[in-house]
Amino acid sequence: MSLRNTRCDSSCGALVRDDAGKPSHVVVVSRDITDRVADEQRILEMAYHDPLTELPNRRLLEDRIDQAMLASQRSGNYGALLLLDLDQFKELNDECGHALGDALLIEAAARILGSVRKSDTVARLGGDEFVVLLGALDTDKQTSRAKAQQLAEKLRVKLARLYRLRANDSNGDEPAGHIEHRCTGSIGVALFLGREISIDELLERADKAMYNAKHAGANRISFADGPLEK
Repeated sequence: MSLRNTRCDSSCGALVRDDAGKPSHVVVVSRDITDRVADEQRILEMAYHDPLTELPNRRLLEDRIDQAMLASQRSGNYGALLLLDLDQFKELNDECGHALGDALLIEAAARILGSVRKSDTVARLGGDEFVVLLGALDTDKQTSRAKAQQLAEKLRVKLARLYRLRANDSNGDEPAGHIEHRCTGSIGVALFLGREISIDELLERADKAMYNAKHAGANRISFADGPLEK
């Protein structure tokens, strides 16, 4: 018997009979493992999610990409992977400290999540890099590209809005007002169809496209078209 939701698990029982051999009563021994179950859940969350933003981490992202590629192979619909890098994050982190940097990352994650479909995956690769995985765009490549472009532009505009971050006093105890910071995003986009390329190659294509956007002046969108350049 398993009653985890009522703080009871791993129960066992024994039927006790009287002298005549008739059932008399049942003895049940149970053990409360609620804390253990909670610990196991926390460990599972840590293994697959970023502790700061609570978004899926790279490990879970790769699993989601694999599922998206399989679905694409079956349906014939294109998918897309968007890799976003925050352009002015390092300056804030270096000049104002990691606490404000973390606050900006959390806000950026919220803006990205608020821009995508429920079926899409938003993940944090680490540092100031995020990934958006889009599935089931369209069977036509150009239509799929246009849909990915539309979402990428929506993300670019949202990320570029002014951030108002709470600052603490010198002791780190009480709020001491807000700091305003503008942080744009460079976005690389790579389309995929089925399993034509590997997960690593898809990520590499999106990463290269993102750096092309950044080197072109930042706050831009760049597509990975054609074979991956070495």
